[in-house]
Amino acid sequence: MRWDRLRNGILLNTAAEAGFDVRITVDQNMMHQQNLQALPIAVLVMCAVSNDIDELTKRMPLVLAALVTLQPRQYVEVG
Repeated sequence: MRWDRLRNGILLNTAAEAGFDVRITVDQNMMHQQNLQALPIAVLVMCAVSNDIDELTKRMPLVLAALVTLQPRQYVEVG
């Protein structure tokens, strides 16, 4: 979608306008970078000791469980 240059709030707004419901990220600083009250979509942060695919894969059951109950504009950390 060529969104690689979009950052922070602009990325979240663009995703919401395109019909996305949630952004899954490993950016644990997002809580401090965004106004959580004004999130246009839900944000799910995967917390791991590294961004290694093996570490992130271990957290997928938690991610899938969180997606079932995730509400619009909600911020959730799993891991």
